[in-house]
Amino acid sequence: MSQEQVARAVGITQPSYSALERGISKSTSKIGSLAHVLGVDAYWLETGDGQHRRQVSEPGASYRIPGEQRRLLNLLNRLSARKRRALLDFLQE
Repeated sequence: MSQEQVARAVGITQPSYSALERGISKSTSKIGSLAHVLGVDAYWLETGDGQHRRQVSEPGASYRIPGEQRRLLNLLNRLSARKRRALLDFLQE
């Protein structure tokens, strides 16, 4: 995957992802999403310790939310509660 594809799937900008990759930025609130998209263990990604690949038995390890749906969820989570309710009401009509 390109940096742009990973960033888009996680809901961050490509420059932000690039800074993480190069070690310029050391942390992100999206570490779990990054690990999921990259198919690696979140603890390993954050610390470098432990196993590189996540365990198959990890809950949800075999299920991936498609990128477009992940983007929608990320955008939905950024909305205020009022805007989220308004959007959901609109979509239910």
